[in-house]
Amino acid sequence: MNSFLRSCLALAAFLAAVPRVNAQTTEPAISSVRGKTVTVSVPAGFDSVTLQRLRPATPTRAVSWRTVDTQFPRGVATTLTFRLGKLTPQRSLSVFGRHGAPLPAGFFTGITNFSGEPAALRASGQNAQPTTQGPGVFTPDDMFNGAAGDPATRAVVESDIWKLAGDRLYFFNQLRGLQVFDVAQPDAPALLGTLRLPAVGEDMYLLGSGHAVLLKRDYSWWQDWWFGDGGGGFPLGANPGAVATAQAALQLQSDTHRANEVIVADANGDQPAIVARLPFAGSLSTSRLIGSVLYVAAQTTRDTGDPNAPEYGTQVTSFDLQDPAHPMQSDSVFVAGWASAVTATDRFFLIANQDFDTGASVVEIVDISAPHGAMSRAGSAPVDGWIEDKNKMDFENGVLTAISAGWLTNGDDGEWTAITVLQTFSLADPNAPAPLGRLEIAPGESVRATRFDTGRAYVVTFEQVDPLFVVDLSDPANPTVAGHVEAPGFSTFIQPLGDRLVTIGLVNWKPAVSLFDVSDAAHPQLLSQVKLGGAGTGWAQSEAVWDEKAFNILPEQNLILLPVAGYDYDESDAFGGTWFSRVQLIDLLPDALAKRGVIDHDFSPRRAGVVQDRIVSVAPTRVVVANAANRDAPVVTADLEIAWRVDRVFRAGDFLVQLGGSANWTASAPPTIRVSPAADPESTLTRVDLPNLPVVGSDLRDGVLYVAQHSWPQWFAGAERPWDDNETTLLLSAY
Repeated sequence: MNSFLRSCLALAAFLAAVPRVNAQTTEPAISSVRGKTVTVSVPAGFDSVTLQRLRPATPTRAVSWRTVDTQFPRGVATTLTFRLGKLTPQRSLSVFGRHGAPLPAGFFTGITNFSGEPAALRASGQNAQPTTQGPGVFTPDDMFNGAAGDPATRAVVESDIWKLAGDRLYFFNQLRGLQVFDVAQPDAPALLGTLRLPAVGEDMYLLGSGHAVLLKRDYSWWQDWWFGDGGGGFPLGANPGAVATAQAALQLQSDTHRANEVIVADANGDQPAIVARLPFAGSLSTSRLIGSVLYVAAQTTRDTGDPNAPEYGTQVTSFDLQDPAHPMQSDSVFVAGWASAVTATDRFFLIANQDFDTGASVVEIVDISAPHGAMSRAGSAPVDGWIEDKNKMDFENGVLTAISAGWLTNGDDGEWTAITVLQTFSLADPNAPAPLGRLEIAPGESVRATRFDTGRAYVVTFEQVDPLFVVDLSDPANPTVAGHVEAPGFSTFIQPLGDRLVTIGLVNWKPAVSLFDVSDAAHPQLLSQVKLGGAGTGWAQSEAVWDEKAFNILPEQNLILLPVAGYDYDESDAFGGTWFSRVQLIDLLPDALAKRGVIDHDFSPRRAGVVQDRIVSVAPTRVVVANAANRDAPVVTADLEIAWRVDRVFRAGDFLVQLGGSANWTASAPPTIRVSPAADPESTLTRVDLPNLPVVGSDLRDGVLYVAQHSWPQWFAGAERPWDDNETTLLLSAY
């Protein structure tokens, strides 16, 4: 038998041993990317399917593909769902399948990220022993909640005023403190407990252990200012009796406010309870929870030896929360300068300090890559202009990118022209950032919203229209404008959703939500725009315009929720019109936005989200639940009062008489009288609604409450006036 025949027989034997696949079988394919959810269609015959995402090139690394996850259909035709650790456009994703898995499926499953040693053991130098999961013990997801397939990446989380987790709602309410609600039955929400910390802040984190972390701000300067010691407020110093009375009344509240603190509360039970308090210095600027470490940036001064020249700067302090019941301060770093913006990644804290003399900035870099909070000063990167906010700095794949607002001057006539400058720096050596590239964008226009996403930067500028620029960052040394599109108004926040962008901003100074197609960087398109507000000629505003945390984008529900408030003028009446304060529903479709109905209620909503098949919204005074099965006409199914404003309090034996009014900014609700137990002032035994007139005086004598109300034209109250505009009304009531 010649060698050729032997080779053919050997090849035939090899092919016979290979598992046969139907010749018509296609390859696994991505069928959709919605937010962080990727759906993959898998034909029969594949034992494993792997999703990968593109890692752009850096000055020290070539472009590469990183595995997100591998699943095992075991030869069955099916549809698989993958979860991304970060929003990624479909163009940066790839999927492939294998026939025959080299290892069993169980080899690829189970826990792949592991917690570090508890803080107490690290401090003692002992080795940690295996423990069972329980209260106060972090799960792997708590420790490393990063991109799938990249266990070394720690999740970067920002604070908010609320959090929905399972059947619990947590709300850091300025009127009360931390409130915990049971929403297992959304149509019957129940307040489980309150940790009383009113008017101390709105920065909250929720740990996987069920602990809440609250950042309490120090407002004690208010007391000095109010009593005249700080050069402001009312001149009560001339009346010692008035000062003594006011100070006694405010002493308890003042003590509450007398420190900046990180407060850790156990919120696992019905009643949240404080388990730890850690102070920090300065005025809170921002914070980030990265892995199990909380980083707090505060503006402060430090002594230079010259009492007339203290040094101003940012104090970054880290707190190790791996054991929430026993947190500890890990480190603290001072960065001198006037910070205009602060942001963080899982490796660096970036602080943009502005030079008021030149208008330029310096990005100071603090290395926070150590997993338990140790920090060190790294280098700094000078940029040409003013960095306005956190979204104008980014670190990805070893490259720092900064977008600043500067000015150009015409030497002939001395005129100044606004300019937006994008600059890139290599952080291969973080102690010595190396300039890579520089790009000037849209001379004559002011920079507005910016956002970075997988090798791109999106930049919105504004003069009369809103140009959205797509900047290609695939070559950091040569950033280029790939394309741009114009749209009415301007955007203040950009949310990338793969090949789409959702933005919020202003059009004719009213809130507007826009949808862009950026699948082709050279030809971005405005697909849809929804203008918000009333139908009349009045004005409207939304907290989401300046705080993106109120802008809730839910791709998996094809839904956007945001609060909108304003006033619709009635042109036939100079003082007529209607206040409105509501939650707006918008359909988020692949190629369009659709303005749907509103949750219109007597409240001033701050946030809204989805629980089961209901929309839950929170306001300082109430939790409102709506059935939006018909999104054009949501129906309120629950309205739970959770707080109210109190202006005057009287003690009547074992009871308190609380006299107050609406806490809504529209002041549309009438004043109220409430009676509560002295030991439980947040419960109501009796409530009386007064006429909708301002309360100008009250007194409790011999068991009778006297209330004086006085009228003036309150056209802004949004309710029918119980008086004639030509008459002055003084109403005295006794209860």
